[in-house]
Amino acid sequence: MIRLAHFSDLHYGTKNLIEADRCFGAAIDRAIALGVEAAVLSGDATDHGLDLHAPAAERLFAQVRRLADHCPVLMLQGTFSHEPPGTLAIFRLLGGRHPVHVAERIEQVALIAEGKWLASTDWCFDRLPAGARALFSCAPTVNKAAVAAAVGAADAAQAVGENLACLLRGYAPTHRAARRQGMPAIGVSHGTVFGCVSEHGVPMAGFDHEFTTGALFAAEAQAFMLGHIHRHQSWAAEGAAGGQCIAYAGSIGRFHYGEEGEKGFLLWEVDADQARCMLEATPARRTVDIVFDGKPDLEALRATVAQLDVAGVFVRVRWTVADEDRHEVRPGGDRAATGWGGGDQAGGANCPRGAHAGGWDLATGESGGQGAGMGAGDRGAGRTVARLPARAVQPGTGSHCRGCAAEAGRSGVRGSRRDPYHPVFAAA
Repeated sequence: MIRLAHFSDLHYGTKNLIEADRCFGAAIDRAIALGVEAAVLSGDATDHGLDLHAPAAERLFAQVRRLADHCPVLMLQGTFSHEPPGTLAIFRLLGGRHPVHVAERIEQVALIAEGKWLASTDWCFDRLPAGARALFSCAPTVNKAAVAAAVGAADAAQAVGENLACLLRGYAPTHRAARRQGMPAIGVSHGTVFGCVSEHGVPMAGFDHEFTTGALFAAEAQAFMLGHIHRHQSWAAEGAAGGQCIAYAGSIGRFHYGEEGEKGFLLWEVDADQARCMLEATPARRTVDIVFDGKPDLEALRATVAQLDVAGVFVRVRWTVADEDRHEVRPGGDRAATGWGGGDQAGGANCPRGAHAGGWDLATGESGGQGAGMGAGDRGAGRTVARLPARAVQPGTGSHCRGCAAEAGRSGVRGSRRDPYHPVFAAA
């Protein structure tokens, strides 16, 4: 049996730095205390390309080095918009007591007895390395643009899924051989499982997702560690391959308003014939939405806040009013009346039904802003709608405007496949 720590979606960047570093630091402390024998980071360690001198890069290097001083570390390439190709290469040079292996291609990696990583020269090993303690089959983010160039944009999504399913089936013989030798077989990838649920409670049901649970189980790995979706969830199966488990660790912290569930990392215990995982929680920030169907009622707002435990909580206030009444809402003046900060006047979005949606963030006093590091730049989940333009929702494009989103939700439209973190929300 091998004990592993599975971290994912750290999203180190300028806006997320405080939350990411606090939570990842606490997770490393806990992993070390639990005596993990190796660590896996399953993609999106960064939120965007980082300059080497950026504070976020410095903190991420320091934390990964601290982890590598305890155990071997495997880092997987994540979404290209978050981790541009080549971003992770420098982690190989950290020089910790144990090596950091960066999986940027489809490959298998063995953790050998000396605590070192041994990578296959091709997509899989011809034969299992002698003395290996565990086998990791790595499938980093697929470059869909390259697939589209080869098969055409219309067929790219289906081609990606079919080829990944074929790849996973191709790993099964090696995983069976590992199982016969008493060696745990572990898959690591970054992508969307059909039917999984996003951190905002939106089912990811589309024909353009990378995986199905059936395809992942067909690889016959005991454990399959996934990144990309920010909500922890898992699937289990028992069969000829023994006990199998597929799981998303979820994001390390809470980077947007409205994210459901606990945040943390997964502690895995993997044998040759079974696997189990448990979420170890991190001190992620708490968020609260206060929503008015109409103009904000300051007395009701004061009463609501008085009833809530809001110490250290990021609070967002949202409202929806008819377009002709938008001038009656003054976020700057209303904030002053509540005694919470001051700041910009809200902009607004004119929704299709003539409604105007707006909001302000009590954590920062920003009108319709993202607030104290809440929100990664290319995901709409953590933004209030006040500064986002209204636009019609087309299938596959997603929506940031909750008025528009209500229309989209009734027609069954789901979020953008280019970034599944653009879900369709109910109207505020």
